[in-house]
Amino acid sequence: MTLLHGRLPVTATCTAALLAALLMTPDVGQAHPVPSAPTAPCFTDGFPPRGGGTPTGRSPVRFKWGNSPYLGARYNRCAGTVKVYYGGYPARGGLFGNIAAYSHYILRYSTPNDFNWHEARLTVGAARVATFDAFRGDWNFMVKACGGESLGQLFPWGAGRNAAPLWCTAWSPLVYLNAR
Repeated sequence: MTLLHGRLPVTATCTAALLAALLMTPDVGQAHPVPSAPTAPCFTDGFPPRGGGTPTGRSPVRFKWGNSPYLGARYNRCAGTVKVYYGGYPARGGLFGNIAAYSHYILRYSTPNDFNWHEARLTVGAARVATFDAFRGDWNFMVKACGGESLGQLFPWGAGRNAAPLWCTAWSPLVYLNAR
């Protein structure tokens, strides 16, 4: 009898544990929620068609020629923006070190459903970002750095404030961005 009495607490404990495990397990026929598929990433990066330009290795990847500013573009579908990353030419450091070597960038771009090129004159600097409200479709970008006062700015009889600058770098590689 002592032998049975000694086994009774162990058997009762095992039975209770088994019963608890069965009660906590869901029914086999019960429906379980299916994990949702991961959402698409928010970002799409631009690239030069036909592999033009040298990648700089940043994020987003920026491309340049040997004598052009770098240029990269990123579409953020979550925020509804297109950002253009450009630069490589500082505002100071010209011929004598205290004058602006380049006074501005010229960003050339085309927007979706508009096959015309537009230009924007942007502030010079080593690393810059321009932000656009995103339109769904194809975007194209190019940039160059320009400097020097135009003859129209130096002389009152010149062509006026919108005259061409005295010098510019080469255009960066064209960067195509699919904003869909």
